Amino acid sequence: MLAEIKDKRPDILLSGSYTSDSLVIVKQAKEMGLKPKMFGILLGPTLPGFVESLKQDADNLLEPIQWSANMTWKDDFFGYGAAEYARIFEKDFGYFPDYHPPQSTAALLVYQHALQKVGEFDRQKVRDAIAATDIMTFYGPVRFNEKGQNIAKGMAVVQVQGGKPVVVYPKAVSEKPLIYPIPGAQ
Repeated sequence: MLAEIKDKRPDILLSGSYTSDSLVIVKQAKEMGLKPKMFGILLGPTLPGFVESLKQDADNLLEPIQWSANMTWKDDFFGYGAAEYARIFEKDFGYFPDYHPPQSTAALLVYQHALQKVGEFDRQKVRDAIAATDIMTFYGPVRFNEKGQNIAKGMAVVQVQGGKPVVVYPKAVSEKPLIYPIPGAQ
């Protein structure tokens, strides 16, 4: 597939893949000289070990993310924001969290909030309380639509720059500007 993609000389290459596939795609694209102006993958750069596996070949990769430690959200339960969550998590577990641990913690906050609101373990009442959730967490705002999707929180985008994933979007919390086009793109 990458050979066919290369022949089309795309400006942007986006890969919807899991971590191991993302690693292979990036390595194979490099080997065959596929150099788009923008290269994004749906899962990888923020996961432990990903950038280290690719070294400089990870530079300029983009990844959409649910959460970053520099987000400005703060919740009432813990009384702190994303940066403090990340600091405590790293201290306790020995590595800096990607979005998975805070996402799980926020899910538990939603459940705890619903249980407190209902005051009992009635499944339907707890389910209805979760559906009616409208809270702010260190992970971001949580409010569900009729399909159970959190419609209150947007996404961000990181780009690997100098061997480190940094937020490039949204602008309000960006750590560095987006590098575009990728140097050496064809």
